Amino acid sequence: TKIPDTLQGPPMHNDYQVKLWYIHEKIGQGPYEFPTVFSFFLPEYIPDNGPALAAKYISPETMILTMPNTVSLLNGMFSLIKYGLGDCNNGFSRYPGYSGCNDDGKYERSFGRLSYEPMGENLSQKIADLALLLTAGRLSGQNQATIEQTCGTE
Repeated sequence: TKIPDTLQGPPMHNDYQVKLWYIHEKIGQGPYEFPTVFSFFLPEYIPDNGPALAAKYISPETMILTMPNTVSLLNGMFSLIKYGLGDCNNGFSRYPGYSGCNDDGKYERSFGRLSYEPMGENLSQKIADLALLLTAGRLSGQNQATIEQTCGTE
């Protein structure tokens, strides 16, 4: 599914087993929630409108791509980044039982949060690690030097 793919980047810090409550109802798919033994998609599916239909492209994943699923995915990802894994603003999990939806950096109403600590012993190595994560290594040497100079002065 799309959500665990997203969670592969920054590690998830939590004290609980991660449970994405009713994720299949929110985004149309979820782990171990296949509607049939044939998974979510028909391999020969062609969308019934748009350029894929005109070109006769097979597009199995668009079988469950609906506007409500897309909006739920975006809402859930926004909530995961801003509030952690919880129910705030239609998040992917449920209410853990305390606090409110506060954007104060404490993540009190979540089961976990995304975090990242760049790897490296010095500033240059940490910038290279972030460049790899954020730009797939396409950040130019000149831009890396500018970032290093700016961060080094603060």
